[in-house]
Amino acid sequence: MSGSGLSRVRFCVSLSRNHKYGYGLVRSCSSSSRTFASSSQSSSSTSSSTSGNTNTSSQHGQAHGAKRPELFPKGIKVQKYRCETPEELLEVPPRVLALPHVAVAGRTNVGKSSLLNMLLRKDNLARASSVQNKTRSVDFLCVNNQLVLTDLPGYPDRTHNKVWDEQLAELVDAYLSMSQGDDARFDLRAALFLFDIRWDVLLQDDAFAAFFRDRKIPMLLCLTKDDKVANHEYRSRRVDRIRSDLAWSGPHVHCSSDLSLANSRKGRKILQRYIGSFCLEADDQDEVRDILANAWGGGAKASADGEEGTRKARVEENERRRREAGDDVGGDDDKVKDNAFGIL
Repeated sequence: MSGSGLSRVRFCVSLSRNHKYGYGLVRSCSSSSRTFASSSQSSSSTSSSTSGNTNTSSQHGQAHGAKRPELFPKGIKVQKYRCETPEELLEVPPRVLALPHVAVAGRTNVGKSSLLNMLLRKDNLARASSVQNKTRSVDFLCVNNQLVLTDLPGYPDRTHNKVWDEQLAELVDAYLSMSQGDDARFDLRAALFLFDIRWDVLLQDDAFAAFFRDRKIPMLLCLTKDDKVANHEYRSRRVDRIRSDLAWSGPHVHCSSDLSLANSRKGRKILQRYIGSFCLEADDQDEVRDILANAWGGGAKASADGEEGTRKARVEENERRRREAGDDVGGDDDKVKDNAFGIL
């Protein structure tokens, strides 16, 4: 995999070389296939829905004004499709192409499997493991024929990882390349960026988040393992540190798989509402960005240039600390950054 943008260079490098997987592939999705997308969304919008969405409602075969079904009911139905190579991404069933996607991404062992099982009310839908890069495929989870949760392989926390370099980076490249442009194969609305609230931010995490920003993919920060932090004051300090180190300007959600805790159930409900708004209320990434901006007033005012400047300052500070600690990080700036995130 000598040409993969994720294995050889930083995430911010253009991945147009991998866009060969997307050329000539038109997503077979029309507005009428987005079930429940135009039904009433709240009691405050009932009157406007009555006047503006009559045609769309009838198009979906629903009585106008009918209540939208719950997105994550107890009897949820999930169909799983696994792709282990970029070529297999070209062979997914039409239902995967017709539904809006939300990608689930993060560092390996961050708790993606536990979060998906919790979110979908399943025990073993996604298998949790302490082994790095246990997930070696892109898994599409079709939820109630309404949306797709795309489980991406976790990026490693070490500088080099053979499995990631030789297989997984190209697979992630291919999926994201197929999700962008006018000829996009997949209707990717947003990404859930998972991060363990107990972890310190590494250069790998910073570069991965910057990679999604550079491709203008809307992101929601999900802080996992929240039940492992008992002290509220310490939790607040951790949140502030993580948001600062990632230069995060948008909203975040606290997540935990322990549903015996009231805060865990609350976090699940908030996350479910976000996903529902991304897929059932928004029509594209621009509308998802509006949803995230409105949900987090401070983030709406932050410019992209400001985010990038803060991120660069963070990278420079990390490099300075490593030099002071006596680490050998190379000579010029490009070499420093490539060594710091050599897994890409």
